[in-house]
Amino acid sequence: MKNIYKLMLILTGIVLTGCSSHQNNLEKIDNKNVFTLGTIQKDIKVGMDKSEVLLILGSPNLVSGDSSNETWVYDKISTETSASTVSGSGGILATGAILGAAGVSGSSSSSSTMQRTLTVILKFNENNKLHKVNYHTSRF
Repeated sequence: MKNIYKLMLILTGIVLTGCSSHQNNLEKIDNKNVFTLGTIQKDIKVGMDKSEVLLILGSPNLVSGDSSNETWVYDKISTETSASTVSGSGGILATGAILGAAGVSGSSSSSSTMQRTLTVILKFNENNKLHKVNYHTSRF
């Protein structure tokens, strides 16, 4: 009987280990092309080739210009929603003799939505090298 429990424990450990390593791999894949202002400031440098920028940021939303002066625009929007509910109840009791009790209860809820935008404009020269980086963020 103890052997069955040991076997079940070992199998459970193997399954959980497999799930956790799979989750870590998914996080690495998902975080590969994370598009944030920090990524732009840390990883995108003047002098980079177009191919290097593509590896870091992926495809741009808009490409304009000609072969000597190409401009790439990345425009990202995120929405954050938060909600809260407060509820409670209480009672009122007279001091001294118990005269009566009244119960009070209620609840309230609220929600808010905030949107953020990040627009990045990258300008490349005739040698396909990045020569200018501009960005703008907003929150509303």
